[in-house]
Amino acid sequence: MHKHLFEMENDMHAIVRKGNGKFYTSAVFGYYSDERSEYNYGAYYIVLDENKEHLVKQQVFNPSKKPKLDLMVLIIDADLTGWSEDQYGFGGVEFLSKDEALMIIRKGTCPEDILAKCRNLDSKYNYKGYNDILDDFDIERVMNVTGWFHDAFIKELEEDNNVLRVLFDGSWGCKIEMFFEGKVS
Repeated sequence: MHKHLFEMENDMHAIVRKGNGKFYTSAVFGYYSDERSEYNYGAYYIVLDENKEHLVKQQVFNPSKKPKLDLMVLIIDADLTGWSEDQYGFGGVEFLSKDEALMIIRKGTCPEDILAKCRNLDSKYNYKGYNDILDDFDIERVMNVTGWFHDAFIKELEEDNNVLRVLFDGSWGCKIEMFFEGKVS
């Protein structure tokens, strides 16, 4: 049995971009929007901060780059098991309502039982820089994090000793480097 692309159970997880190539990972506890617009610039996720001490409201798109769609959150695992959603696809984990999450964020303190549940979901994630892609499960993870390669293009293509290296650029929020081995043709 191989290890999956991102070792975790049925929970939503994301890469949270901080800028300048820096990032951290977090479980996702909610996805909401306080406005409806063409590209939904008001959409945000409820995640843990980098130190796993507080819940934070992380905008989906970098507001300083508007109208450019610069993703700040890259969804790795889009599994919504244990979530409640509305008809528009917004919602969150069953143990934390939108109103409660926003109140916790405003106050800057989180009840210990809620924080423990959040940390538990977050601890199920094990980020690795490079991962094998061996089955449909692994492919789904790559497709999620790249936004299904939306706007992606091949920036670099190199072959050496039956290993093909492909660097994809232009994907929203990230570059993806893949290595194909064996009969690369």
